[in-house]
Amino acid sequence: MECFRCGRRFADAQLVKGLCADCFVETSAPLELPQHLAILVCGSCGSVLRGKTWSPAPEGDALVERVLSENTFAREGVEVRGLTWSRGRGDERSFDIEVRAALSVGGTEFVRTYPVHVKLRNSICDVCSRKSGSYFEAILQVRAFEGALAGDHKEHIREVVEVAVARQAQKEREVFLTKVEEVHGGLDFYLSSTSAGQRIAAGLRDELSATLTRSGKIAGARDGAELQRTTFSVRLPKFIRGDPLVQGERVYRVLKVHPHSVVVTDLETGAQESHGQEWVKRARVPGKEARAEDAVVVSVSGPEVQVLDPVSYETVTLTNWPRVEPGTERTPTLRYMGRLFLRGPP
Repeated sequence: MECFRCGRRFADAQLVKGLCADCFVETSAPLELPQHLAILVCGSCGSVLRGKTWSPAPEGDALVERVLSENTFAREGVEVRGLTWSRGRGDERSFDIEVRAALSVGGTEFVRTYPVHVKLRNSICDVCSRKSGSYFEAILQVRAFEGALAGDHKEHIREVVEVAVARQAQKEREVFLTKVEEVHGGLDFYLSSTSAGQRIAAGLRDELSATLTRSGKIAGARDGAELQRTTFSVRLPKFIRGDPLVQGERVYRVLKVHPHSVVVTDLETGAQESHGQEWVKRARVPGKEARAEDAVVVSVSGPEVQVLDPVSYETVTLTNWPRVEPGTERTPTLRYMGRLFLRGPP
């Protein structure tokens, strides 16, 4: 068949819409590629707007490559074999590039170049907008069994919640911790997501054998729908894992807490014991009477370890139930009523 523009004869497969490859490329733009590309970038977190959705920005030149691929369209009959670009004049926020496109039309290879100007424009993404507005959907309240939350418990729970939020934010970018308040009796965590609040509250409940209750209320509207704020109340048991414990004249450390029992380690012998509710009722946390501190290891010999008492600086021989290894420089201890005990690993 003949090309109806130049009159040369070609096989049917070599013609595109009745034109040979040369005439098709001369009379038609084989690629649709904007001369100006504007990329909206969140000035706070660096996320990039793709259509109507914000997503993490790829690093370096991968951002330009992705935007080019999303905005380059080949006409019918044109095959893009390759798309490369090189940077020209400009700075990091506004610069020229030359796009080199390797094309195939009717089996004939072509290379075309296109000048494009790229501009990165600052904006604010949906998540950062909510952060700046102190947005939250859930409150996670953590309270002690009775009285105020102990200082070491506060530190542990704050760390657990912050780590859990960071882990979930890697999967769901809309998850963030708005603020943390120390209130009478405990801690209040304000979270951007109800589902994230529920997962974190359930995790605390399971780890600490705590009780968990949930309540909700309507707090206005967002995007035309009612905004319901949910409060997750976590109340700790009488003891939590890691607590020192005194029962009679013995000193223990809590290993596990169950709804109706507790597993403890005798800090003098290292023996593990399980006790029920009656034993738990008589046990108590020593509070300020007990002080955790690290002691210098002097020597390790078989079932015994010698440490330097942090107060008297005397050498004290203790049963090596935590299996302190020879060469260890320091080991955790607990001082109670003038006596020193090995505390075991965290």
